[in-house]
Amino acid sequence: MSEKNFILVTRDGERPNGGKVPALEVIRARLVKNRWPIYENTRGRKSFEVGNEVAFYIGGLSESSGFIVAKARIRKISKAISYNFEDEDILEEPPFLFLEFTDISHLKMPIKFRDKLESLSICPKNLQKWGVILIGGCRQVGKDDWRVIFS
Repeated sequence: MSEKNFILVTRDGERPNGGKVPALEVIRARLVKNRWPIYENTRGRKSFEVGNEVAFYIGGLSESSGFIVAKARIRKISKAISYNFEDEDILEEPPFLFLEFTDISHLKMPIKFRDKLESLSICPKNLQKWGVILIGGCRQVGKDDWRVIFS
């Protein structure tokens, strides 16, 4: 287990024709391509290292939000030098970098993140404001909290 682990937050996307793409579908599509965009304003975007473990969390207010649905290990980090919007079926801002993974695991039983909150050191004292820990699209998590999440 890595000293640094991350929770990546994904929300519903938008298709070029204006249609909605559920966050779970966005996660699955990115993992199939094994090419995960990290954006300029993503919290901790310069902290990723090869070997770090990553969990994929569904953000937003959809029916499937609030769950960690997959995890993986970072295999490669590459700067996003050029980006072609025509290659994508989801509208996104230009990425800052891309992550590629190994050991991708789709969880048979997704983890309801909120159920783990009280046991996490990253949890605020006021549980009503727990969402602040996931603002910015990414949250670094230490190895002890990582064990709690996946136990």
